[in-house]
Amino acid sequence: MGQARRRKMSGEMDLWFHGTNESFSSWLLPAPVSAGNAGLLSHSFISLSKDSVLAQGAGDIAGGLCSATLAKDARVLDLRKKSPDSMQHWELVCKTEMGGKHPLTADYNTWEEGCKSGEILILRTEDQQYKEELKKCEKIVKSTSGYTLQERQKAFLDVQNFPREWIESVIAPGKELGYDAVICSEIDRTQASGRKTCTNLYVFNTNVISAPSWIKKPDMLAYEMAIRELEKSDLYSTGSN
Repeated sequence: MGQARRRKMSGEMDLWFHGTNESFSSWLLPAPVSAGNAGLLSHSFISLSKDSVLAQGAGDIAGGLCSATLAKDARVLDLRKKSPDSMQHWELVCKTEMGGKHPLTADYNTWEEGCKSGEILILRTEDQQYKEELKKCEKIVKSTSGYTLQERQKAFLDVQNFPREWIESVIAPGKELGYDAVICSEIDRTQASGRKTCTNLYVFNTNVISAPSWIKKPDMLAYEMAIRELEKSDLYSTGSN
């Protein structure tokens, strides 16, 4: 019996992975923002991946990793495949402020290819005003003089929230269309083998996934120590107010 066949029979191939710096026994939505990420936009979905390495990157400080299974009767929209609902989803994305500025939303075929490759989740824009705003924020964050503390703190959060807002724009329409979850690819650039396209699941309805099963519990002591170090940063301190 082949390895893939054995994995399928054991149920391993049905697992979705979630990396985190928090310890919990049940899924919560809207997704809570941890103390170390105060000020970041909260997502309307829970992110899981078929790739455990990609998932674990989300728990890069405490190293937490858990798994869950998806209910067989869950309503799932696969953005990588053409369908009337997938097209409607794309149309809703195009109507958002950021969706109308991304080059991969230009037409439905380009959108579908972006969802297959994972490129769609990377924030890109041809809008000059938006590009200048993002460039300005990045400059302020890197500057050590010439800006007030409040300006630097706002820019620090904006640089992180711009891509989060874009991912929310890409994924959230599935909920509006009545789906429990959507599937979309993501590109992982951190793996030793180089760029890898991973299959991700974004869940709006916590009733369609099983309770988290811990593979590795987060190291909360390490996390608390990291938070204390972050609190020494002027960018972090007021950002958590």
